[in-house]
Amino acid sequence: MAGHKNIFFKKNMTRHTKKEFRIFIEGHDDQIPCPGDKSVLKNMEMRGLTHIAVGCRGGGCGVCKVRVISGAYTISKMAVGKVTKEERKLGYALACCLYTRGDLKIRLIQI
Repeated sequence: MAGHKNIFFKKNMTRHTKKEFRIFIEGHDDQIPCPGDKSVLKNMEMRGLTHIAVGCRGGGCGVCKVRVISGAYTISKMAVGKVTKEERKLGYALACCLYTRGDLKIRLIQI
């Protein structure tokens, strides 16, 4: 997996897929299966995993901020005050708004 790829979609394009991908967390040995139609945070919660902090689950509080190191993904609407445009270009996203489009490697952010 080389580099992250943030994919933005036009209004009429499909955003999420049920195809299952894997999430790798930097510094952990886990390979977490994640379908593309569930956010990374929701998927981890459903599996009982507590790697990522949970807050509002809607893109507004910022406590689930992660950085995508490599892989393809989409993001839904996030509060600009929590993830700036510059940060998005560097792969930062809120896990509650992050959807896999391929295997992802993420870095946890301590807030």
